[in-house]
Amino acid sequence: IARGLDEIIEATAAALPDFDEKFSPEVRQADPRFGDYQCNGVLPFAKRNQKNPRALAEALIEALLASGCFDSDLIELSVAGPGFINFKLSPQFHFEWLRTFSTARDLRDAAARRLKGNKIIVDFGSPNSAKQMHVGHLRSTVIGEAIRRILAYFGADVIGDNHIGDWGTAFGKLILAIKHKSFDLNAQHEDPLAELEALYKWGNKVTDEDPEALIEAREELVKLQEGDAQNVAMWEAINRISSQGFHKIYDRLGIDFDYELGESFYRDKVQRVYDELESTAV
Repeated sequence: IARGLDEIIEATAAALPDFDEKFSPEVRQADPRFGDYQCNGVLPFAKRNQKNPRALAEALIEALLASGCFDSDLIELSVAGPGFINFKLSPQFHFEWLRTFSTARDLRDAAARRLKGNKIIVDFGSPNSAKQMHVGHLRSTVIGEAIRRILAYFGADVIGDNHIGDWGTAFGKLILAIKHKSFDLNAQHEDPLAELEALYKWGNKVTDEDPEALIEAREELVKLQEGDAQNVAMWEAINRISSQGFHKIYDRLGIDFDYELGESFYRDKVQRVYDELESTAV
């Protein structure tokens, strides 16, 4: 309702000589003592333009009533204070609203018109391979899925994108740990994702303490980046195990994604973006 009022007020004000394109109605829910909704934008607009806010509000109400958009039996308009416009919905309005949206389908069909034709991408989740999701990932996932469902309910074409952290320095340390510990990525493990995380922690600790181990981890990373068959196979297995672990939680929460692309997907695309930024001096 507030958004609908905002749109009607903005369109009406645009046709009045005392308002311009910088006017914003700023419709909000009102103090119940004064009404159901309140237009707060007249006062700041009047102050900026050194005009009488109450006179502007009265002129706007007159135009709104003349527009035919308001039925006085359903909505009462009044000026309050120095220039606020109150909108009070009558019992008849509420009755008509309930009759119009008497079923869940009526409400859903009406809501679906609000964002129809809009395509919206929601990027959420974004866990890191070889690490268990922590509460920050779960929070992002739950909030992102809630946003995705709300937007879809309002008719948007929503694309859910899960950007996985599956590339970078950490994999050199992890591959180092897997080789040193002779961890079989293809064997059955009780909790393979937890074991991968423990291996990464070991690799991170040993490379912090031993400069030779750090050099070795860097060499493993370079081999992966250059396409070494063994390291690529290990990296793929790590991502497969990670994805299986993530989806156990996603399935339990009833969450799915349209796209799940890791950082690795973009590694051969970064140079083009960099070149474009350089050429445009961004």
